[in-house]
Amino acid sequence: VKLNKPLASDPFYPVLRVYEHYFLDLGDGDGLLEKGEKFKLILTISNQGAKARKIKINISAPGLIPAEQKAKLKATLPPGQRRQLEFIFQMPANISKAERQNITIQIQAKPGKKQEVFKIPVLLGVPRILLVNDDQGLGLARYYQSALDRIGEKYFSLKIKDQMRSLEFFSQFELIIWQTGVRGADDGTSLDQKREELLLKLIQKDKKIILFSPGLSLDRQNPLAEELGIIRAETGTGIGGLRKKIPAGKIKLKRFYFPSLNPESSFLPAKNSQILFYDQSQRIVG
Repeated sequence: VKLNKPLASDPFYPVLRVYEHYFLDLGDGDGLLEKGEKFKLILTISNQGAKARKIKINISAPGLIPAEQKAKLKATLPPGQRRQLEFIFQMPANISKAERQNITIQIQAKPGKKQEVFKIPVLLGVPRILLVNDDQGLGLARYYQSALDRIGEKYFSLKIKDQMRSLEFFSQFELIIWQTGVRGADDGTSLDQKREELLLKLIQKDKKIILFSPGLSLDRQNPLAEELGIIRAETGTGIGGLRKKIPAGKIKLKRFYFPSLNPESSFLPAKNSQILFYDQSQRIVG
């Protein structure tokens, strides 16, 4: 993760920053920092100013073991160069719920005008929500992420590429928000067989599923379609019109909601669907 934008170079003093960072799960390797597990914080420090020497790095990580770590770079760091450092932490054994913490990085060098401070956010524990980014380049990646960030909801973000995670991994979460684009130029569908099978199994385990796609196409006899209660869309009526036609209290069940990408569309739930969310203007968005 690249943490900061490039800083202006300084010909007289070092300009040190955390160029990028990432976490390496040393426990079961699933990326979740769970109680008792160890993980590695890998930092890349860059210098965009004058040559730096006697670089000191202090790390404050409240809630982790150890809570503080220090490091020194013996070699100088010339302008435009980077160095990678590794720090191992352990999760506490008694963490009861997911927490968001900041790991504070303090960097100082000679000659230096001041100490640079950077904060790295880290999610400790298993949150209630899993945000799956199965996007195919249609601009969906931050749709729910931005909304969850605004309300301060904790979530674990997962990018799916070629390798699918196990059913056991997905089963750790109460709510799974699955964002996907259109997959396949011929049929325009969003899900392949392995994705359909996984989502169906999760629904059968009574997990809440939010499937967000602009190109969802499932046959009526498809088992996943029957479980989700797939919707149909009518354009030109406006989102607000849905509330007037179908009061939320009269729509029963279950597990599925679908946000609108088109403000001119009205989404009509099938018999097994339920309106779960409204926006700040009390318009139905799912």
